[in-house]
Amino acid sequence: MRQLKTHPVLFNIAWAIYALAHTVATAPDWKWGAWVLAELIPAVPALWLLLRPDSAKRLATLAAVWSLLTLVKLPVVPNHSLLTLFMNLTILVCLFSDERGRSPEGRLERGFERFAPLLRLQLVLVYAFVTFHKLNTGFLSPEHSAAHDLYLETVDSYPVLPASLPAWIPVWGTLASEAWLAVGLCFRRTVPYAVGFGLVFHLLLGLHPNPYILSFSIMLFGLYSLSLPGLLEPLRRRLDPSPQEAEPTVTWSPVRRGVLGGVALVLLGLALVTPFPEPGADPAAYIRFVGRLAFLGLTFCCMASWLSLEVSRARVQALSWSALRQAPRGAQVLIVLLVFNGLCPYLGLKTGSAFAMYSNLYTEGGRCNHLLMPCKGLRVAHFQEDLVEILESSSEELNHVKERGWMLTWFEFRRLLAQKKEEGGTFFVRYRRHGEERTLRLPENASDEAFTPPAWLARKLLHFRPVPMNPEMRAEHWE
Repeated sequence: MRQLKTHPVLFNIAWAIYALAHTVATAPDWKWGAWVLAELIPAVPALWLLLRPDSAKRLATLAAVWSLLTLVKLPVVPNHSLLTLFMNLTILVCLFSDERGRSPEGRLERGFERFAPLLRLQLVLVYAFVTFHKLNTGFLSPEHSAAHDLYLETVDSYPVLPASLPAWIPVWGTLASEAWLAVGLCFRRTVPYAVGFGLVFHLLLGLHPNPYILSFSIMLFGLYSLSLPGLLEPLRRRLDPSPQEAEPTVTWSPVRRGVLGGVALVLLGLALVTPFPEPGADPAAYIRFVGRLAFLGLTFCCMASWLSLEVSRARVQALSWSALRQAPRGAQVLIVLLVFNGLCPYLGLKTGSAFAMYSNLYTEGGRCNHLLMPCKGLRVAHFQEDLVEILESSSEELNHVKERGWMLTWFEFRRLLAQKKEEGGTFFVRYRRHGEERTLRLPENASDEAFTPPAWLARKLLHFRPVPMNPEMRAEHWE
């Protein structure tokens, strides 16, 4: 394999592994129906890419298929799936821009030179948003913070972790960690240390029972290699034994061997206590279990590789604003859209998939708990202020919303009622909106405005999370 192709090939392998790991770790229950096979589609082009990772065509196929599947599922997708969509579209734009009249030979290297800096920037922007969104009174309150809840849920799955940890530690630890990663990945001198810290941080985060959090961690392990190519040095040596591009490595001193041994013991211990699916569980539960074990194995490989590097001399890639200025116009538009997506909660637009996962951010109902953003002065729409309180319903979904102490935006309420109308049969709901109580029934009130869905494009682009009646609570959604 030509040495020039080594780094793009390493990224292709990492991206394909992420696609496979995401498919395994988030495998939907088979009992949901045959349509769940669509969730497994990205595994096919991912395996195809692994068979020939130096192929630009195969990378483009994976990016295109994965993007199409995500676009079909919009607007309700996990945050990191939306980030993956932005990145896959960036890859496609960069692979096919400025290629007219040029030989297909070398397209992968040219495309990689264009999209790698942009993917690094997108990652830093998302870290910045998840940190910024958490600067609110809810997240910083230990008794209400989502960070403490996440930690307790992780302890339930891995009881070896200390359950009595003071609540302020996960709160401020999460905030400081994500802020450090957002800053540390920007500068050449700090990149190696930020990557090493990120491996540990996302190992802890990936232990949470939510499979999408684990998938997010696996995604980041691959993206870190764009900032610290030496993270995949062992794999590079297998692909290209030539020493010309080898990363500076260290002699394995007794201390480093001891640290690596300690890491191995910790990860082995976590593997042994990983909850095994209960008897009679859906077959997909066993697939997800294998995904968790694979995550721990991947973490060990990445940590061992990081420990083998001579950090002070390691080759790093920091942010490059010149790369953004020289990027294809379509890729620049994607960067702008990503930033706009992160600002949506403050603009009165969507709150789902806005990189505000588990942040306690509350911008609905005319309230705003953020410490810095003047939400009212930034509104361009009023979807978030039109709220519906469910009082009674024949729908299990609406009753669940009521029992959790949540409200819905009028937008999401109409979306749900339109679905009930499409399903046919009988249905009723009693709700309160703007202080007025109403009861609607199907089929009697089928022509009511509430059963009319929002416009198709709005339904495709906007998604609003359930709104807690108490602003200090959180809507427990990863989307």
